[in-house]
Amino acid sequence: MMSDLNHEYDPEEQIVEIQDLDVERKQKNNATRKSLAAYSLVLSKRLSFEQRRKRIAVTSSLFLIGLLVLLVSMQSMWGVFSWLVPAQKTDATREQLFFFQTLPPWGSMTLDGHQLTQVPTLISQQPITLTKGFHVFVWHAEPFDTQQCILVVAPARGLQTCKTSIVGMNGYGRQATLINFPTAPSLLSMSVEQRLALIQDTQQFLDNLQATTVVQPGERYVYNLDQSVVRTAVTPLQVTHRFVLDTNTALPADCEGISLGVSCFVDGHDCRLFCTLNWPGVSNDVAGANADWHVAAIIRPIWQYTPLIQSSVAAAAEPLFVSGGQQYVTLRIRWQQGDWAISFHQQGASSFDDPNCITAMNTLVTQPSYQSLPSVGQQLYWSYLSGKNRADGCLAMTMQQVFVPNDANFSSQAMLLERFGVLLAANDAAHQLWPALPLATPLEQQVASNIAHQAVFVS
Repeated sequence: MMSDLNHEYDPEEQIVEIQDLDVERKQKNNATRKSLAAYSLVLSKRLSFEQRRKRIAVTSSLFLIGLLVLLVSMQSMWGVFSWLVPAQKTDATREQLFFFQTLPPWGSMTLDGHQLTQVPTLISQQPITLTKGFHVFVWHAEPFDTQQCILVVAPARGLQTCKTSIVGMNGYGRQATLINFPTAPSLLSMSVEQRLALIQDTQQFLDNLQATTVVQPGERYVYNLDQSVVRTAVTPLQVTHRFVLDTNTALPADCEGISLGVSCFVDGHDCRLFCTLNWPGVSNDVAGANADWHVAAIIRPIWQYTPLIQSSVAAAAEPLFVSGGQQYVTLRIRWQQGDWAISFHQQGASSFDDPNCITAMNTLVTQPSYQSLPSVGQQLYWSYLSGKNRADGCLAMTMQQVFVPNDANFSSQAMLLERFGVLLAANDAAHQLWPALPLATPLEQQVASNIAHQAVFVS
């Protein structure tokens, strides 16, 4: 210790060397950067490998998605060509029960290439059951254009061309879907040649109803286009009554009175081009109605008046040609051996099968005073009769005995005669019940009696 204390003081030994701190810090930072660079180099090599793995995963995913799309497409095409193998039975659900629109029955319907033995409609047979997927329907019936549409079960937007609508409960049970082709059978769904042939054949059929009689002096008559003015014949007039088929769609439709739809349209279809009707099938079809195309058409009654006594006064007073308003008529049409066959339905099957009585029917159905007798609490039901000569008029008779309010002991069938566009009370019972109606002359009452006893058509 003493040696330490006796050690001589050397000034140079006490000098402290102070180094540049900034230089040292830079050196450390450079070393750190080199380490990080080396680490980043290694890390970058590892990330490139991960990227390669991710790239492989993405590529595989895209491949699987493409394969899935291909499988879905194959499944859709399988639905179209499902007729190649027997279809498996599945449980029926509401979405799988289907009816078809009413079509002319002489055609054939194929489903996915297989012909259907039955084409069920809402009023004919039980609905069919369809499996999920695509189904192709083709309907062919001479001389109509072939109809085809695609149905998707369950529907996929943009793929289905069949028109479908949900229908409620009917005689066959559960709710189902109604299948319609894009266009309904009409005059437009056939060639121009066949269209003109059907129009001509239908008009020839209606011409069979043409009739002629004489308006005697003192009888009342009206023109169809001005029914508010009742005229009285001063000289004998020969009247020709016929019905003209109206297929002119260039003019506005103007069907008034009782109707099968809205104006001249049924379910949106213009019946001037023939509307297909859902006509019920007949179990004992003796007349062959189940083989017919049931349509609604539009006609106009035509009255042609010709003075029998030629004079300047009579010729100036009486127009020769008067066209009536548009009205419905229902027809049965059949295609057989390359020709059209047209007929009416059986008597009583339709209120529109006798065009001679449509005007009278319209008046009695639309006016409440002819539907019931409040004074005696009696509901009225009418039948409409035409004779062989339809120019004689239409006779409306109550289907039951009616009681006259002023005479409790008197009851009779009321008779109304629609003749030359004028509604007449054809017997005393009708005159007492509806005193505002003109009373038929003895001649007109005799005409009514003849129709009642010699009716050829009753509706």
